[in-house]
Amino acid sequence: MAVARVLRSLHIYDILANLLPGSMLLVVIMATVRVEEYLGSLSSGVLVAAFLVVGFIAGHIIQAFASRLNGKPRLFGLLVADMRGIDPYDPDGTFEFLPSRLRSWLGFERCTLSDLHVTEVEQEFWPLAREQFDLANEFGHHGRLMQLVLSYLESGPATRALRFQSIHTFHRSMWGMWFVSLIFVAGVWIGSFWSLVPVRSTAILGLIFMLSLVGVWTFGKRKEKFNRKVVEYAIIDFYTQQKSQ
Repeated sequence: MAVARVLRSLHIYDILANLLPGSMLLVVIMATVRVEEYLGSLSSGVLVAAFLVVGFIAGHIIQAFASRLNGKPRLFGLLVADMRGIDPYDPDGTFEFLPSRLRSWLGFERCTLSDLHVTEVEQEFWPLAREQFDLANEFGHHGRLMQLVLSYLESGPATRALRFQSIHTFHRSMWGMWFVSLIFVAGVWIGSFWSLVPVRSTAILGLIFMLSLVGVWTFGKRKEKFNRKVVEYAIIDFYTQQKSQ
């Protein structure tokens, strides 16, 4: 009952961005290591509660790791700067030294303006936002502008942009989780040579390693797809609410 109450108190963002990725990492650990040797005779209720708490904490760490791994947000700023005709803030991505194909396969190659469909809606966004938030014409902090827009959308009916933001964060966290899984499995495999870790089997390690590679590729693509969706629908939903006033 206590566990059920905790789950009901969690926001959908907490579940998608933190609990699910963290719990998945714990599943990977339990699938590769004989963790029951460390747990003793704990009751099932304690184990479930511990699983949820540790999974939630692990999810927070994974989300921070995935955010750093992905690099600073830039797509929204590139779009607004292009609409305004000013120089964009375009920070370098992560692992730029890697070959382009490998960066793309691993999910480090991020969206550009050419991936967005720009219409008159996007063209009208800056004048509407400047008036709504009483911004100076030379205002250039587009990251803060995105925060203002999302806060504005949160004050109204549920919007697609906010749903897509949760889904994007989920995919980014899962992308980071599979990277952590790769590192963990490699470490466990090395530790197994000196009998430092009670491994279930080498075959399972190999299977989880291959699954982690597929997870990195899949969620790397998905996070960029929903990054585009967040930017597109943040502008569309803002435009819709402005025009309905």
